Amino acid sequence: MAAPYRPCDCGDIVPGAPWPRPMARGREIVSINRETGKVLVACGTCGGHVIVEVDPRGNASAAQCAPENIRASFPEWLKSESAASGLGEDEIVHAMGRDYIASKKTFGCDLCLGMKPGEAGAQMNPVASSPAGLLYQCRRCGTFRWLRPAARDASRAADWDYLTTCAVLSFRPFLEAEALRRGSTPERLAGEILERSV
Repeated sequence: MAAPYRPCDCGDIVPGAPWPRPMARGREIVSINRETGKVLVACGTCGGHVIVEVDPRGNASAAQCAPENIRASFPEWLKSESAASGLGEDEIVHAMGRDYIASKKTFGCDLCLGMKPGEAGAQMNPVASSPAGLLYQCRRCGTFRWLRPAARDASRAADWDYLTTCAVLSFRPFLEAEALRRGSTPERLAGEILERSV
């Protein structure tokens, strides 16, 4: 399969939004991770990919097509795709992440989209912390990313996740202090961060 991937309207799916069922014609399931409930769907129009998350009740929603999500959920598919295309696994996931962000007309660069959770402290600027996780800002492009903490029972490792309104509002002390410094409000600042997040 040729790279880079260039999603068309398949990139219009917002992470966390309900997934249309049945799937639109031209979309095909290429890999399933039953342990995590994640499904990798290929778009027949452009060759792009969307991750779909299915909960225990069978409700489906689109998830973030970020490099770490692809690596963690579909390692076997990634390995076979690398062998078939002649591209390295990193090249594939970075291309998918870049084009996903481009299709959403949001922010992100190779540095923050390809960042592994364990490298964040050394490579990105820590902005705030809360029980909900850590908020980082990319040193290169200014994009915000949310690092969700590991579960206490070790059932889930720390990983990047899609920054939601609830998540950003959990950094209330930071929002209040920064809003006061800027002459703004915590809610307005939270909205600005969400607009510059992936």
